[in-house]
Formats: sequence, structure tokens, C-alpha cells
Amino acid sequence: MTSEQSIDDIIAQGMRDQIKWLRDHMARGLPRVGWKIGITDAVAQAKWGLTGPAVGALAGNCAFESGADVPVRAGAIIRGEAEISIRMREDVPEGCTLRQARAAIVTLGPAIELIDISKPGGDLATILSHSIFHAGVVFGDEFPPDTLQKVEDYWPRAFRNGKAVRQPEPALIPEDLGALVMLVANLLPRYGEGLKAGDRIISGSFVKPMIGEPGDSMRIDFGALGKVELRVVTKAS
Repeated sequence: MTSEQSIDDIIAQGMRDQIKWLRDHMARGLPRVGWKIGITDAVAQAKWGLTGPAVGALAGNCAFESGADVPVRAGAIIRGEAEISIRMREDVPEGCTLRQARAAIVTLGPAIELIDISKPGGDLATILSHSIFHAGVVFGDEFPPDTLQKVEDYWPRAFRNGKAVRQPEPALIPEDLGALVMLVANLLPRYGEGLKAGDRIISGSFVKPMIGEPGDSMRIDFGALGKVELRVVTKAS
């Protein structure tokens, strides 16, 4: 970052690199998965000069279903986050209303995102370029959107190796999932992308990240919205 760069310039640089990374993945035949909401903590946002969350892409080569062994590179410093996966019923245009964004949600489900905090983090453009430390995502079953109304305030609970280690942090819980859809739908077209039917958005973590080391199991219980679990393993060299 130079003194001449505005926050908009920095975000644009990082997002262009991120979208190139995504397209390179898809050009190799990897599936399109969707997007992530990141940097949801107010202190972290202030550190980087942000006024709200950032957006990252999900990698098709590290997206799994519940129960998977998730490989991570040797030396990675892994953390697990408890999130909600939001699937799109239809393409969501730039400039959509909140009502349209909510109506575009076809299913919700629990998810665990793995992040690798050993990735470079010295500047915001670099953080965006590697999709905000993204190292993997595991999805649980999907449910109709109105299921969320049955999820009580004390969910989710996060477990590591069978032991409860995290409870929800009120400051991290998104007030309206439709607003997250709007954020993604309005941001992506600036960089030649868009929010498409079938895309998933993971919401940002409801809990503080939990440690994950090779051999560890992680489980997230969202009550009425179901459970999702994984095991961290070291990627074969």
C-alpha cells in the first residue's frame, strides 16, 4: 500500500487478483462453488479501513460435504469457523432490493469454513487476493429458508474433538442474510463477475475461530438447521 492508494484502489487490486485466481481454477475444470463473507469483526474492519465486510471466492478444489476428511497443506495454521450457507435460487442482479435478495435465497444450511492464518496477511489487497485466508469449506444438509426462524439464540455450538469450545458471539451474527446477498450481488459486477443461480454464500463466522490441527475433528451444531462435521488431515505431498 502506498500513500497515494485509496481504500477503493486497494480493494479493487485485491478483488481483481481474486477473480483471476477463481477463473484460473474454473479453467482447469474445477466447479464454481460461490462466495464468502469475511472480515466481519469491527476491530479488523477498522484496522483495514473498511466500513463493512469483505467478499471472497470459494475454491472448487476444497469444497466438501459433511463428514469429509479435509486436507490442508503441511505447516498450515488452521482455524475453523461456524457459518450458514446461503444458496441462490436465481441470478441476483446488481442493484437488487433487500426484498429481492431475500426472495432469491432457496436454501440454508450449516457450514464450516477452514482458514489458514499462515497465508500472507500484511496488507488488505493480499488478503483479498487469497480469498481472506480461505483453506476449505464443508457443507451440511440444506433446508428451506424459514427453518432459520426455529434456530434459537444459543446456536450454533462448536465442538473440537467432541468438546464444546465455542458459543455464538452476538457481535458476529449477521442481522439479515438478505443483506449479505445484496453485498455480494452489488460488489461482484465491478470485477466482471456476478451472483448466479446455484451459487452459495457462506455468512461469516458466528463464533470466534477454533483451532484445528491434523487429526482434529470439528462439529458445528445449528439446532434446527442441522449439524456439519469434518476431520482435518495433512495433504499428501
